[in-house]
Amino acid sequence: MVQVNFCILVLLIWLTPTFGQRGTKILSSDISQYGYTTWSNRSGSFRGGVRTIAQTSDGYLWLGTGFGLVRFDGVRFTEWNPPQPNDSFPEAEVSALLGARDGSLWIGQVNRGLTQWKDGRLTRFPELDGGSVFAIMEDHEGTIWVGGGHENKTLCRIRSGVLGCFEDKKVPNSPVSFLYQDREGRIWASLLPNQLCEMQLDNPLCYSDPNGVAGDMVEDAEGRLVLAGNGRLRFLSLNGKIEDYPLRLDGQGIFARSLLVDREGSLWIGTSGKGLVHVREGRVDTFTKNDGLYSNTSFFKIFEDREGTVWVASLANLDRFRRLAIPSMTERQGLSSDPFSILSAQDGTIWLGTENGLDHIKDNTIEVYNKHNGLANYVNSMLQTLDGRILAATGKLSLVEKGHLINLPVDIGDNVFGIVEDARGDLWLVSNTVGLIHLNKAGTLIEKFAKQTLPLRIYQLAYDPVRDGLWIAAKDGNLGFFKNGKIIEHYGPGDGLGTGKLSDVQVKKDGTVWVGTRVGLARLRNSKIDILNQEAGLPCNATHWIRADDEGTFWLYTECGIVHLSQEDLAAWDAQPNHRVTPLDFFNNMDGVDNNPLGPWYSPPVAKTSDGRLLFVQYSGLGIIDPRHIVRNVLPPPVHIEGMIADRRNYPPQDNLNLPALTRDLEIDYTALSLVVPEKVRFRYILEGHDADWQDPGNRRHAFYNDLRPGKYTFRVIACNNDGVWNKTGASLIFLVAPAWYQTYWFLLLCTVTGLIVVWAIYNLRVRQIARAISVRFDERLAERTRIARELHDTLLQTVQGSKLVADNALEKPNDVGHLHHAMKQLSGWLGQATQEGRTALNSLRTSSIETNDLAAGLRRAIEECVIDQSIAVKFSIVGSAKDMHPIARDEVYRIGYEAIRNACEHASASELEITLTYAQNLTLRVRDNGIGMEAAVVTEGREGHFGLQGMRERAERIGSKFTLNSAPNSGTEMTLVVPGNVIFRKGSVTRVERIKTFFGLDRSSDLH
Repeated sequence: MVQVNFCILVLLIWLTPTFGQRGTKILSSDISQYGYTTWSNRSGSFRGGVRTIAQTSDGYLWLGTGFGLVRFDGVRFTEWNPPQPNDSFPEAEVSALLGARDGSLWIGQVNRGLTQWKDGRLTRFPELDGGSVFAIMEDHEGTIWVGGGHENKTLCRIRSGVLGCFEDKKVPNSPVSFLYQDREGRIWASLLPNQLCEMQLDNPLCYSDPNGVAGDMVEDAEGRLVLAGNGRLRFLSLNGKIEDYPLRLDGQGIFARSLLVDREGSLWIGTSGKGLVHVREGRVDTFTKNDGLYSNTSFFKIFEDREGTVWVASLANLDRFRRLAIPSMTERQGLSSDPFSILSAQDGTIWLGTENGLDHIKDNTIEVYNKHNGLANYVNSMLQTLDGRILAATGKLSLVEKGHLINLPVDIGDNVFGIVEDARGDLWLVSNTVGLIHLNKAGTLIEKFAKQTLPLRIYQLAYDPVRDGLWIAAKDGNLGFFKNGKIIEHYGPGDGLGTGKLSDVQVKKDGTVWVGTRVGLARLRNSKIDILNQEAGLPCNATHWIRADDEGTFWLYTECGIVHLSQEDLAAWDAQPNHRVTPLDFFNNMDGVDNNPLGPWYSPPVAKTSDGRLLFVQYSGLGIIDPRHIVRNVLPPPVHIEGMIADRRNYPPQDNLNLPALTRDLEIDYTALSLVVPEKVRFRYILEGHDADWQDPGNRRHAFYNDLRPGKYTFRVIACNNDGVWNKTGASLIFLVAPAWYQTYWFLLLCTVTGLIVVWAIYNLRVRQIARAISVRFDERLAERTRIARELHDTLLQTVQGSKLVADNALEKPNDVGHLHHAMKQLSGWLGQATQEGRTALNSLRTSSIETNDLAAGLRRAIEECVIDQSIAVKFSIVGSAKDMHPIARDEVYRIGYEAIRNACEHASASELEITLTYAQNLTLRVRDNGIGMEAAVVTEGREGHFGLQGMRERAERIGSKFTLNSAPNSGTEMTLVVPGNVIFRKGSVTRVERIKTFFGLDRSSDLH
C-alpha cells in the first residue's frame, strides 16, 4: 500500500504542472461546438416536411408531417397508425402536437380536428371535426388548451376529458395560431390577423402588431415575451407596445419564424434567410446551409427534449443539436487555424502554434502573431523556459517577449517536433531536416548531430533530470538514452515497444519513463518495459499522451478516443501490471473526439489551464476537456418492447401472447429512448426459460431465437444511455409457445405408459426365457441325480445287499472254519467292490469338488488320489497368477480335469503324467500322458458302455469352453481345455452368470446346473 500511494504521489507531482492564478475562459457553448446530425426526407427517413415535434413521457419523439404522424426512437422512423383496425386516424397534415404530463399524445390536424392517444386508445373530439388545430398547450394545472380555426370554436380547453369552448363575444372570434403560458401563469394567444391577447377570460387584453400574427413565442432571460412571426423578431414592452427585439445580426434586425429558450438559457432562433441563430450570454453565432442545413429559411419548429437535445424541424430535414462531452474550438471561435501544438503559460494565458501563426488567448480574446509581426513561418512546437520565456519553432527559433517576436539567428530547419530544456538552461531541439540541435540558454548553437549520424530516427525528446541526459523517441518504435554525444541505452520493438511512432515521452522524478506507443502506454522502469493496453482494460492500444487533472484522475488520448482513469486504478496497474483497469469514462468521435491513429506530431500536444481544463490538439480543432463540467446524460432510458415476429408473422407486444405450435424463427424487437447518442445505447436481455444468463448484444435492437420448446417464457431487456446510466427495470414480455399434438402432456403420458408396458412385457418375456433356461438346467441336474441314484441302486446297494447275504450265509455255519474262511474272502471282495462303487458315486454327487477357490489345490488332491497305487511320474505346473473364479464354472473345469487324470492313471498304463494350468486372458488346462493311447474311434465316439469322454465334452460345452482331445495308439493322450476369461473369471464385482442370478433374485451359492 505504501508503494502504491508513493506511485500516486509521484504521478501527480510529475504529470500535473503548476500555473498562476489568472484564468482564461475558453468558449464551449457556440452552436458550432454542438454535435450535429441531420435526417432528410430525400433519403427516405420520412415523408414530407416536419411541421411540429413533441415527446411523450415514454420517451418517443413524435413528428407531425404533411402526410401524418411519425414516431422516432433515435434510430428508426415509423409511420404511425393505430394498432386497432377499428380506430380511425385520418391521413392528413399534422399541424400541432403535445406530449402531456399524463403520458397522452394530443394531435391536431388541418381540417381534421383533434385526437388524443392514451393507454392504447384513440379518442376523437367530434366538436372540432372539420376544423383545423394550430396550437395545443398544457397549462400548469394540467388543463389542455386548443387553438385553431373552426367557426366559433377557435379557443377551447379540456378538463377531465370534457371539451369546452369560448364562444361569447368576450373572446375574439379569430383563428388562434399559437398558445403560450408565461412564468407567471398567464395564458397568451396569437390571433389572426395581428393580435396578441392575454386570455383573461372575463376581459381579454389584446395588443396589435402591424407586422402580423406571431407564430411562436418565448420568454428571454430578462422575462420579456419574445415573438416570432412574419416580420422581425419582436417583443412585448412594458408600455404595452410590440417592438423590435434589440438583437442585430450583421447590423440588421432578425426575421424570425420559430423560437426556443433551452434549459441553459440560450435563445435559438429559426430565421428567414440567416439560418439558425444561437444566442448565449450575449454571444451570437449562426448555423447555416453552409454548415449542413437544408435551408436558411424553412424553420417550422425548434424543440428541446427531456435530455436537453435540441431538434429543429424544417421543410425537408430533421436536425439534431446536442452538447458534446468534449467540444472543440476552431476558426469559428476565432482561432487563426487548427492548432499544431498548445502551451499553457505561467501567467494563465494560452499559446497555440498553428498553420497561420501563433495564437495568444488572453482574457477571452485571441491575438494572432503572424508574418506581419515578423513570424518566419507556421508554428509547430513551443516551449516555455524555466525563466518564463516563450519559444516557438517557425523555421527559425522565435522568442516572444513583452508582446514582440524576436527571431534568434540560428537555423533549425522545418518541422521541429520538440523542444526541451535541461538543468543548465540549454535547449535541445529535434528537427526533421537538421537532426538533434544543442543551443545554449541564449539560443547560440553549441552542436548539431545530423540525423544520419544517429542510429535513431529522432521524433520526440524528454530531459531526464535524474541521469542528466535525453530520452529520444523514434518513429519506428525505438527509444534511446542520449548522453555525452551518443546513445548509451537502447530499447526497441523487441523489448515490447512495438513498431511505429513513439510520442509524448515523459520522465518522472524517480527516473521512470512513460511513452505513448502504437501498442499502448509504455512504462520503463529498472530496464523493464510494461504496457498498459487493451489487454489491460483500455478500449484500444495506440496511446498518444497521458495527463492528470486537478482532481488527480488521468486522461489518455488513444487512437479510438479519450479514456478517463482514476488515480487508484492507474496506481494499482503501476504497482502490478497484471491489474486490469476499468475506465471511468470513454469518449469517442460521437462525443467530439477525433479518432486519430497517429496522434499529434508536435509538442506540447496538450496543456492544462489554470481553471482546470485540459486542452489538446486534434484534427478538428482544439479539444476541450472540462473535468468539473463534463456534459453527462443522467437520465436512464425508457425501455420498450416494440413487437414480435414469429415465422414472419407480426404480433403485438402484449403479455401472455400465445404463439402457434412448432414456431421456428422468433424475433423480438426492442428499443431504448435515449436520443442524445442512440448509437451508444447498449442493451442486455434474457429469455427466462431458455437463456442461462444475460445476453449482451451491444447496440443491436433485435433478439433472435430458433426452435423454442413448448412452454411459458419471459423476455426481459434492460438498457443504458450514452453515459452508461442503466435502466435496470427495463421491459418484459410474457409469451407462450403452444405444443404440437405430439408435444402435449397427454401424449407424453401416453408414450410413458406405452413405454412402461413395453418394458414390462420385455421383462416378463426375459423372465420366462430365464425361467425356461433354469428349468432346463434343473431338469438336467435332476436327470443326473436320477442317473446316479440308479447307479447307486444297481451297483453299490446291490453289492452291499450281496455282502449281507454272504455274511448271513457265513453266520449259518459259525463252526465250519473252511466255510467261514471262504465266506470272509468272498465278503472282502464284495466290500472292496462296494468301496469302489461308493467312491465313484460320491464324487459325482459332491456339490463342489474343492472347498476353496483354489483350482490348483483341487487338482493336486486328485493327482494324489490317483497315484496311491500307481508308479507314475507326475509333473504339475502353474503358469500365471491365480484369479478369482466362479464356483460353478470352476467345478466343471475340476471335473473335466479329474476325469482326465483318473483316465490317465487307470487306463493309459502311462509312466509319465504332465498337468499344466495356465492363468491368462483365458484359463487353459492341459493333461498329457505317455501311455498306450486310444484309437481314433474311441477319441471321437467313446468306448461302448463308458461315458467319461462324453461327459467331459458335455461339461466343456456347458461352460462355453473349447475341449480338444488328441490321442493315437502307443502315442499317449493329450487333453486341452480352454475356458473364456469372461465366463470363469470375476470382473469387477460379479461375472455374467452371477449378474443373471442377481437380477432374478437367485442366491449366488445356488447351482444353475
